[in-house]
This record gives sequence, C-alpha cells and structure tokens, in this order.
Amino acid sequence: MKIALYVRVSTEEQESSLINQKEYIKSLYPDDEIIVYQDFGISGTKITGRDSFIQMMIDAGLKQHFITKKKFIFVADENKDPIFDKIVTKSVTRFARNTDILAIWKELEQKGVYVHFTDINKDTSSKTDSFVLNLSLTLGQEESANISERTKFGNMATAKANKIRNNSLYGYTFIRESNSLIIKEDEADVVRRMFELCIQGNGYVKISEILASEGIFNNDGQPFAMSTIKNMIHNKKYAGFNVRNQWQSKNLFSENHTNVRTKKENWIIQKNDRIEPIISEETWNLAHEQINKRLLHQNTGGTTEKRDTQGKLICNCCGKSFYICHSRKKGSAINSHPYYICATKKKEGKSVCDNDNIKLNKVDLFIDNLCKNYYKNIRLSNKARLVKLQYELKQAKTKSVVDINKQIDDIMANIVKIEEQLSKLIDNFLECSDVMKKVIDKKIKVLEASIEQNNNELLKLERTKNNINSDKLEIENKIKEIKNELKALDTAELTRDQLMDKVKFIKIDKGNKFIVEYC
Repeated sequence: MKIALYVRVSTEEQESSLINQKEYIKSLYPDDEIIVYQDFGISGTKITGRDSFIQMMIDAGLKQHFITKKKFIFVADENKDPIFDKIVTKSVTRFARNTDILAIWKELEQKGVYVHFTDINKDTSSKTDSFVLNLSLTLGQEESANISERTKFGNMATAKANKIRNNSLYGYTFIRESNSLIIKEDEADVVRRMFELCIQGNGYVKISEILASEGIFNNDGQPFAMSTIKNMIHNKKYAGFNVRNQWQSKNLFSENHTNVRTKKENWIIQKNDRIEPIISEETWNLAHEQINKRLLHQNTGGTTEKRDTQGKLICNCCGKSFYICHSRKKGSAINSHPYYICATKKKEGKSVCDNDNIKLNKVDLFIDNLCKNYYKNIRLSNKARLVKLQYELKQAKTKSVVDINKQIDDIMANIVKIEEQLSKLIDNFLECSDVMKKVIDKKIKVLEASIEQNNNELLKLERTKNNINSDKLEIENKIKEIKNELKALDTAELTRDQLMDKVKFIKIDKGNKFIVEYC
C-alpha cells in the first residue's frame, strides 16, 4: 500500500518535533511505501501557505478551484488518479483546525482516499470514526477561538494599562524590566531630521534621497524606504505617546484570515512617561499639518480640493465612478498603498460588481504614458487611415463605366435565370403532394431571396457608375485633410493638465484594462 504521511509543526515548536512525528508514524507502517509531506511553522487555521499540504491534495487526485484571486477550495479532478491510497497524520489539529476541512474529506472520499489519525486511531473511511473526527475538529476550532479571545482580552487590558508593546522601534532601546523606551541618540537625530524635512514640505521619497545624500542610511546600510519613513512619521511614540489597538484579526478560521488596521477612533492613544520623546508634540502636529496639505497628484507639495481623476475614472462593469482608498493591510505604511475601487463594489460588495481594484500608481503611469504618446497615437491612427484611403482611391481609379456595365449585365442575366427557375417551381407547385409542396416552398423562398440580393447589388453598381468621379474626389479630399493634420500635429508631450482637459472618461475594465474616451 502507498501511504502519504503528513506532518506539521507550528511556529513555536522545534524541528525535533517534526522529526519525531515522521519517525513515529513510519514505525507504524514499516512494510508500506511512504511519501512524506511536511510543513514547518505554518498555522493549521488556514490552508493558504501550506505548500506541502496543497501538493498532497493534488497528488490525492484533487485540484484547486479558485473562487477569487487568492481564495480556493479543493474539488475532485476527474482527469487525475491519486498516487497513494491513504493519508496518515498524527492528529486532527495537525491536519487542520478549520471546519472547511470537512469538505476536503468528502472530495478525498470520491477519489477513494481516506485519512487516518494515529493519536485517536480514527479513520475517515468509518462512519462512526467520522462522527468522532467531526466532533474533534469542532472542539479544536473552539479551543483556538477561545485562545484567540483570551489573547484579544489580554491585549486590550495591557493597552488600557498603557503597556508598551513595540520592542524594536528605530531610535529607541526597549528596557523590558521597566517596560520603557530609552532614546538612542544617534538614531534619534535621524528621526528628528526626518520630521524636519517633512515640515519643510518634502515628500517621503525626497526625504529618503536627502538623507542618503547626507550619508544617512538605515541599519542595513541602505537608503530608508518610503514606507519606513511614512510609518516613522506617523508613529506618535516619537512624541511620547503609546498607541495601541491599531490592528485587528479578521476571519480567523478562514482562508481570508488577515490583520487589518482599525479605525482611528478605536485606537488607544495615551501619553506615557516611560517613553522618552524624541520630538515635541508640536513638531509632530506640524509635520502632520504638512502631510494633510499634500493631497495633489503624486504628493508634489501643492494643495487641491480634489484629484484631477475625480469623476473621470468609470467602472466599465457597472458604470459607477472609481474612488480612492488606502490599504489597511498589516505591515503596510499608513496611506502607502492607495488604490481605486468601484463605488458599487465598495458599497454593495463583489456580488453586485466584481470589477478589480487598481493601484493609484498604475493609473498615474497610464496617464503619464498617455501624455507622452498622445500625439504619437494620433499620428499612428491618421497614418493607418491614410493607408486605407489610398488603397480605396487606387481601387476607385481602376473602375470604369465599361467594367461596371459588364457587372450589371452579368447580374441581370443571373436574375433572369433565377426567375425562370422560380417560374417552373410555381407551375409544379399546384400539382404536387403536400410533402413536395413544402420542399418546393422552401426552394421558392431561397430563389426569391437570391433575386432580392442581386437587385440590391444592381442598385449599388448603378450608384457607383453615377458617382464614380465624385467618390474619387471625396477620397482625395479626405487624404488631403489627413496629410494636413499630420503636418500640423505638435510633436511635444502634453502636460497632465492638458491631457485631462481632453479626457472625458477613462473606463476601467476587469484585469485593469483601460478604455479612454476623449471630449
């Protein structure tokens, strides 16, 4: 028998635990061929990221069916047979802590693959065992949920008690015994310089460039990243405040499990005497007054009440406008990943409009390319039209009244021939059986349609013969207009303001595809 051995240890466990699991389970099946799948340091509350588990499911004859770009379920693959007969693992919690795993067991059952759990000696092939396993899985999930709730309660309690959690903040040394942050003067000078440059009106990228030009780099000897500078300037600890409850765990027991930034009104911000302030509260406020003014495209320093794209970015799926949002994903700088989202999708969800979000910098790059290539695109379009018209003119010049008359005569002769066939069919129609009448009726309709088509062709040819010279003149005039436009086109780039004045709408389709409509 071929057996798949699955072993997993969580982050807090040692690699020796992984080895022990493998050795123990192998000892239970000394005479069987064993294929080992192992994941290390991965939580059992979700499947995403557990590469070996995913591969084991594929080898078991299942396939991933994606519901969204990231979320997927496993379904039986009709075109693939499993490479093993059974999956063996230590416990239900090693396999997974998510009740979605019940659906996987059903799919595995379709492929004739069952799962055996050695700690309780239960197997999904047994109905009695399956009931116990379902109960065990539910209890395991409940246990994780209780741990999560206790952790959240503890975090909230320590937050309200003004306990400091960040022990690796640039500019400080964390003293665990006293739960305090002590200034590191060399790094604190860099922090002060960042706030100074921000107050002077410099953007985050510019701050990084200035620091690098002054020989100031991060601890890895690299220029400070824009996201790092943003996080630092938005961190009120530098002014002596402790900020907690900024992040919240969402969808713990699902593939959508993530940490998101909470609303600012839910943050717990308290002055803390155990945090030595590197800057004054006034300095922090001045820096953020400057940041609030920097709302113009690409944060170039001016102010504006609205973006130049407002009302011009349209969802090609539902027709509503796109508007800007900011990423709340953990690890991202505040406002460091702005993106556009369809108003319908934001308000009513993906079930109503499932158009893709699009990053702000991707829209800006598209507009920049339009500026650079606006005249170039018009020239290319006009040149294509010119080639087409020149071909049409050449065709028009080769036509003569004699040739057209010959085509008319040929069509007239064809019409006469068809009419003769039609007359014979009509004569025979009255003498036929009902069955034959139906057959003849169909042929009559085909011939009548053919006569109509030939008559339409005759009308076109008559018009061409009467207007042969005027058609040539019309084409020649169009060619002349296009050539004049090509000579008159400015070769310089448009500014963004000039381009946006010409743009009526930029429609955004799925896959971040753009469709431009000019005024």
